[in-house]
Amino acid sequence: MSIVRLSKVAATFACGLLALCLALQLWQAYVLAPWTRDGRVSAQVIRIAPEVSGSVEAVFVADNQRVARGDPLYRIDPRSYRLAVRQREAELEQARETLRQRDEQWRRRMQLAGAVSREEVANAGRALRIAR
Repeated sequence: MSIVRLSKVAATFACGLLALCLALQLWQAYVLAPWTRDGRVSAQVIRIAPEVSGSVEAVFVADNQRVARGDPLYRIDPRSYRLAVRQREAELEQARETLRQRDEQWRRRMQLAGAVSREEVANAGRALRIAR
């Protein structure tokens, strides 16, 4: 291979490598490091989200403070969740009471099997199965 041809190959390789490095830098600048009009943040930014939604009651960290995994960042107001738990407990208690009533009604119908129609007994059994 002649020196001229070797220098052309080396120059082409160097230009390609330079273009790849520039593309990598641009990608890192625009994708990995968020930026604003008045400055650019070069540190990694991690989005955080609570497992539940609600109003933030207290924030335990300051801007640019280093945090570790498991550190509390904020506290969410628990009142709405306590209310939801109480509501679900009341619904559960109501369902249990409905089941108890349907069971009692079915037992009465079974005892009165000769005095009431078979349809009433069947309806009571069906209502009990639905309540379960």
